[in-house]
Amino acid sequence: MRFGIIAGENFFKTSSQYIARLIVEKLIEKQHEVFVFNKTNFSINITGAKTIKVEGALSKMFSANLFEQRTIKNLLKQYAIDKLMVFETGGIVKTEIPQVLVLNDDVATDADTLQKLTMVNQVITFSETLQQKISHLKPELVANTIVSAVPIADGIQTFSYNEKLAAREQFAQEKPYFVYTDFEIDEAGFLNLLKAFSAFKKMQQTNWKLVVYLRSRFATKELEEIIQPLSNFKYRNDVNIVNNQDESTLAECLSGAYAHISTAERATFNIQVLEALLTGIPSLAPRSEVTSKYAGGILEITNNTPETLADQMMNLYKNEALRSLLSQNAEDLKIDFDKKANLNGLIATLLK
Repeated sequence: MRFGIIAGENFFKTSSQYIARLIVEKLIEKQHEVFVFNKTNFSINITGAKTIKVEGALSKMFSANLFEQRTIKNLLKQYAIDKLMVFETGGIVKTEIPQVLVLNDDVATDADTLQKLTMVNQVITFSETLQQKISHLKPELVANTIVSAVPIADGIQTFSYNEKLAAREQFAQEKPYFVYTDFEIDEAGFLNLLKAFSAFKKMQQTNWKLVVYLRSRFATKELEEIIQPLSNFKYRNDVNIVNNQDESTLAECLSGAYAHISTAERATFNIQVLEALLTGIPSLAPRSEVTSKYAGGILEITNNTPETLADQMMNLYKNEALRSLLSQNAEDLKIDFDKKANLNGLIATLLK
């Protein structure tokens, strides 16, 4: 079977690329072909996928009605696509080819979005809450909206004590550190993270570090704007920016951390929190379906503000017994969490 994927800007700014890569690699392993129609300047780093760069006049029409009616139909026909996968409602196109929406972001309720939802043959999400919302908005989609187990990269795993020490040396000059790994981050979000870390440092008065692990793709100027607040930040020497999309390096970075931080609120299933738990470290995160399901390893941020985050960072710092309990609960997750079965189940759903 030949699958097509449309990759717009948001594809590289959310968990979409992560989920797509896991899906694509498994599809190719099963002898299917995957074509990624890329309208951005970012490269597609998915082994085995065939990238079709959409340039010039085509690119200008990519998200407009003209593109939907003309360009995408031509591309799908040219490459004999059997099924199309999109990862956001804005990417849904009008086509007779079966179309699957793989969705991990909340869905808008405007008329245009609701109309687009009627164009898909199937919705796959990782959240029962989102499934219920879609079913309420479009009752006709109830039978075709499926909740799948969430896919997680194989490299996400626990590490030995010595490996954790090596990670602390690599990422934080042998100092204890918090690590932030959200897919979506902008200047305002980064500034709030720095404010929380600053408040924590003032209360704590030691040399702890903050590692910000960037998961998404940014143009050079865009990244400069996001991290600009760091230039005059009092504790800038205690902040390490890691711009790396490699999962093995991410797992190492997570494993050496004292705790993980997430402030993400858009994603309905917070993959980065689950990744942290599966490496055996607790997470500080806002309320979500993940915090409810895996509460034993999470310290919830009840009010997503710098002050509240700083208080919870301090709470975890002062209460080693709490941190040990959360870490043990996180370690226990891997006993019942089957990454292979989760991904195979998702692929089976796509192949129906």
